[in-house]
Amino acid sequence: MKSEQLLTQGKIFEDDILAGAEGTNNPAEEVPEPYDHAQNLTGMLPIELGAKSLILRVYDVLMNDRILASKATSLLLSGRGVSRISTVRRSIDPLDLRGFHLVKRITITLCLLLLITLAAGSAFADLNNANVTVNYLYPEIYDIYQVLGTGTVTGAGFTVNSFGYDDYTAYPGEIDLTDVSGSGVYFLPADFNGYGLVVNSGGTPITGVTLLFSDVPGFDLSRVTFDGTDVWLNMQGLATSQGLDIQLGLEFGRTPEPSSLLLLGSGLAAVFAVALKRLR
Repeated sequence: MKSEQLLTQGKIFEDDILAGAEGTNNPAEEVPEPYDHAQNLTGMLPIELGAKSLILRVYDVLMNDRILASKATSLLLSGRGVSRISTVRRSIDPLDLRGFHLVKRITITLCLLLLITLAAGSAFADLNNANVTVNYLYPEIYDIYQVLGTGTVTGAGFTVNSFGYDDYTAYPGEIDLTDVSGSGVYFLPADFNGYGLVVNSGGTPITGVTLLFSDVPGFDLSRVTFDGTDVWLNMQGLATSQGLDIQLGLEFGRTPEPSSLLLLGSGLAAVFAVALKRLR
């Protein structure tokens, strides 16, 4: 790669933002209300749906067993004999009674193990306690002009300052960029002029980014790119003034942590070992 002499800080930013008629050429787009950091419901809906589906399956198994027992009791009281009970039992379920009860126990056990795994996986579906680095990138997306800081993301956020102009804050499920300058900032045009978040360790893979709020004229999601461990925010050509804010929501995959997978695997092995022993 050809080395280039980096521009000075004063050449990357221009302190005075575009004003008057020039500022009206890029009116702010309509955006939703500012995001509430306290509201974090990541992964709750899939757990609820999965739990309801599994509960219904267990209920079906238990109800079939109850119907079988009820019909068998009725036949005994009516004096039709054990052979008739066996016929009804086979018409309801092809398994023998011992196998049926074993299947019922296995089903209930697997449901509990799967629910525990789902809960454990979604509980870590964010960047909480992840170690991250925030870089200022210019003039290309992979050119690190300056490392702004490395730290751990918490509920209170991990914040770095960019040359006294912007505060960049990473929350477990959100990224905020706020202009804290006294006179405003203009990001010079380039292939890339902005910020990059790198997840060094921890957290959950990033699967999506949404625009929660922005009052920066000309900013939209076309300026945001991401992969599983990185988020890039390109501000080139944009002008901001003190107090203007961008809020990005992060979406995550629900890959269970290794301990949850180990729990599920060991539980399955134990259940099937017991099943084979009792069927012999």
